[in-house]
Amino acid sequence: MLCTLTDDELAAAVEQTAEELLWEAGIDAAPVDARKLARALGLTVAAAPAGSPRGQLVRLTGQRGAILAGADTRPERQQFAIAHEVGEFAAARVFGRLGLDPRETFPASREATAHRLATALLLPLRWFRRASSNCDGDVAELKRQFHTASHELIARRILETSRAPVVMSLFDHGRLVWRRSNLAPSQSTPLVPLEECLQRETYRLGVPREAAALCPPFIDRIRVWPVHEAGWKREIMRTDLAETCDEERGDF
Repeated sequence: MLCTLTDDELAAAVEQTAEELLWEAGIDAAPVDARKLARALGLTVAAAPAGSPRGQLVRLTGQRGAILAGADTRPERQQFAIAHEVGEFAAARVFGRLGLDPRETFPASREATAHRLATALLLPLRWFRRASSNCDGDVAELKRQFHTASHELIARRILETSRAPVVMSLFDHGRLVWRRSNLAPSQSTPLVPLEECLQRETYRLGVPREAAALCPPFIDRIRVWPVHEAGWKREIMRTDLAETCDEERGDF
């Protein structure tokens, strides 16, 4: 079962399956439109009845299946919901790569695998790493190139794919919602004063803020991007750690 596998083994199977699906669909550049992807794979995409879940995969006799997409005011949420159902459809391929019988996997395992596949489909590993390298990890630029994915999904994908030590933080209405480091993903550490200052300025001014020279010794650079709309303010923070940062020090 999945519990006997390492996360690296599962991640590799997910990324390989996502790459295979994109190739089959004839998609060779970002942004990935989940609707077009699903249809290219032979899945029907239709509107779900009112009150239905955000996305649902329906198996049809004699056909590959249909995705019922619920109404959502945010295009990125609908894109992810459809990509998630494509992941449900293709999860068996991931299990096959890992030598597992899909019929013997738990529903929670299939759900988690579909979630990971959705991320890998909207933000393909090779394309995302190349784009991130070319724009120096600029979240706003990555959003422009991969606009079918949300800012939050992009932030989480940076954690998954960055080879350098980094901390990503997300704020809603000035409040820290989540904060993770790829050095210690299960831990969340307090903000340093400079991070707090830059976040407050970004929240107040609505413009990106950045600092490097004034950072503590274990931090190379801090960047904050506003995601502000009418009645809703969100900030994404990227804290690049020094390559010599030692997680055992407890800083991150």
